[in-house]
Amino acid sequence: MTGNADYSIKIAHVGTPGGVSLTLSGELRNRGYDSHVFVLNQGAFFKAERVSRLDLFIKLFMANLVHFHGRWKERPFGVDPKKVVYHYHGDDLRYLRKMIPHKDGVLHFASTPDILVDGVEWLPNPIKLEGFRPNLTRNQVLSILHYPDTKFRMDSKGTPEIREKLAQFQLQQETKDRFHYEEVSTLPHDELLKKLSSCDIFIDQTRPGIYGMIAVEALALGKPVIAHPNPDWYPFDSGNPFFRIDDLKDLIMHSEMRSEKSEIGLGYIKKVHDSHIVVDKLIRRYQDVGLVP
Repeated sequence: MTGNADYSIKIAHVGTPGGVSLTLSGELRNRGYDSHVFVLNQGAFFKAERVSRLDLFIKLFMANLVHFHGRWKERPFGVDPKKVVYHYHGDDLRYLRKMIPHKDGVLHFASTPDILVDGVEWLPNPIKLEGFRPNLTRNQVLSILHYPDTKFRMDSKGTPEIREKLAQFQLQQETKDRFHYEEVSTLPHDELLKKLSSCDIFIDQTRPGIYGMIAVEALALGKPVIAHPNPDWYPFDSGNPFFRIDDLKDLIMHSEMRSEKSEIGLGYIKKVHDSHIVVDKLIRRYQDVGLVP
């Protein structure tokens, strides 16, 4: 673990995409940094300290380091670029034709490797594993869960394909009474985690490329997860922990298949996404550019 912190260092995270800033800031506080998350508008999914524009200006002016999350059209509030970090999440760069929206700032992070461009480095989405207990309980009628997020993202997650495939299984004699399919979106995070914990199979997305934060949480709960990440982008040294959509029927039919990758998934999460490891890297990079001692 990276060494002792200077308690006088004030770190302001702004924005809460995927709850990443909350996890990073919490772990930084555990290391002794005075780190907090601020938002101008409170989201329904993750809660942080909501402040006025004036209060945010004051907090950012007083901070030693400002870590912006999400896409900002311009550096807000005249913050000194020498103490700014930009952290892009998914669509922040995905639809910008591989252009970094900010040329200033001393560090640029991306939460998924598909949006890496020159000058941007991957900081895996962190998860606080102490708050997750794998639940390997099996339902008699399998619960299959999919999180399409918003209507805008359904196509990018392959939701129409998922619906079509499961509708076919509902018509087939061998599978029709074996599962219940549910889509959830816009749930508070604690309620979503309860859904994840009680399901038997989680479908993240079918499009080739990446996996999302909820897939990380599902793996931490010991669930079989369907996704299609690019193996060239991820350190799958101990095996790919994900299933593909073509495996879905076999997953429904065979319980041993559903449990076979549980240990691989848990090992992968501990190696890549554990918040202790991710924040070790974050602090090292802060130190490399002189943002913290």
